[in-house]
Amino acid sequence: ISYGTPHWWPLYTQCQVCDTTFDFIGKLETLEDDFRFLLVKFPDLLAPFEKDLKVKLNTGGDTEGNLNRLFQQLSLNQIANLKRLYKIDFEMFEYDNAIV
Repeated sequence: ISYGTPHWWPLYTQCQVCDTTFDFIGKLETLEDDFRFLLVKFPDLLAPFEKDLKVKLNTGGDTEGNLNRLFQQLSLNQIANLKRLYKIDFEMFEYDNAIV
């Protein structure tokens, strides 16, 4: 499989995720909740960023709508290839691969 540039490589090919013991894994989709959780655990460390996070969350775009518009431009074959390419990433990070 040719992945093109490293920017598009599946994450599992680029890092040692399985070799690292994480205390926490956050996701962009749950950023606000994840940040609140971390703020409780590390208030002194993260409090200075709370205001900036609220501003960024309130100015976010329509990610799901943009994703749907982009996928409408792909053929079923291209979507199937993407699904195969990123299958392990979807499983590792518990993403629902129904979007692709």
